[in-house]
Amino acid sequence: MIRLCLRLLALAALLPALSGCSLFFDEAPGIPVVRLYNNSGRPVLVDNDRIKAGRSATVAFPEKVGEPLIVFANGCLYTYVFDTRPGELRGADWMMRLAYRLPLEPDNRLYGLPGGEDFPANVSKVPQPAGFPLAPREGSTCQG
Repeated sequence: MIRLCLRLLALAALLPALSGCSLFFDEAPGIPVVRLYNNSGRPVLVDNDRIKAGRSATVAFPEKVGEPLIVFANGCLYTYVFDTRPGELRGADWMMRLAYRLPLEPDNRLYGLPGGEDFPANVSKVPQPAGFPLAPREGSTCQG
């Protein structure tokens, strides 16, 4: 019985420290990332991550709206610029970060998936928000 009381006291002493950790988790969803699924049929390179066809990786979301996400594939450089961060595509990853789920399709476009959709998805049946799918911007070394 005394051991149980000591354990409960120790746990009670930890509660203030643990509640301080919640501040970190409250802020973490504001750190955006992209969960990019490579459905292009070829390996791609994004943020020094080689993503094989049929695989996904988490990469940094451009820090500011208007900054590019750059994808290298088959000797081409594709530049994607997000004009907005659509709320309907927001989700969270296992680290509680704000995560956007974007499959890269064979047409070189990035499609958006709402949180309930899983990879791989039939993007032709998923309604896209305004501005999606994203096509490579001018300045990409290969178009479409």
